[in-house]
Amino acid sequence: MISHAREPRRLPRRVAVLLSGAALVVVLAGCSSGESAPVAPLPPTTVAGPADADPDRVACARHAESGALVRRVVAEIEKGPVLPAGVAIILVGSRSGYGTPGSTDPSLTAALQEVGAAIDDLDRQGHAKLPPGGDVATSKVALDPTRTIAALDAADAACAGR
Repeated sequence: MISHAREPRRLPRRVAVLLSGAALVVVLAGCSSGESAPVAPLPPTTVAGPADADPDRVACARHAESGALVRRVVAEIEKGPVLPAGVAIILVGSRSGYGTPGSTDPSLTAALQEVGAAIDDLDRQGHAKLPPGGDVATSKVALDPTRTIAALDAADAACAGR
C-alpha cells in the first residue's frame, strides 16, 4: 500500500539560524536588565556547499554561522541577568554542531569542541546560580561568558585562513 502522507520538511540550516536569531531577540532581549537596546541583525553568512570536500573548511563555515549566534547570546548575557532556559533553548542547535565538528585537524577539533564545552558551562552556571525555589524559565541569573568568549576567539583563530 502506498502512503500519500507527506514527510515533514526540514528547514535549511541558514533559515534555522535566522529563526534562532529571531528567537534570541524574543527570549533574551526582554530578559536582560535595564533598557533594551536595538539588536543588530545577524551578519550575512556563507556555508560551504556539498562540493566543498575539505572537512576543516566545512567545520569552519559551520562555526562562522553558529559563532555569530553564540556571540549575540553572549552580548545579551553581558547586558545583565537572563533566563537560563532562554540561553539553553537558543544555543541547543549551536551546541550540537560543536560537539562533533567533523574536522580532521586535531587543534581545530579541540578549539571547536571547547566552544561546545563553554556553552555547556553557561548552562551549568544557569542552574547553579538559581535562587532557592528558582526556575530556569522564570528566574533571571547573571552568567559569566568569559570562557565562551575565549573559546569563540580561539575557534576563530583556528579557522583563520580556511
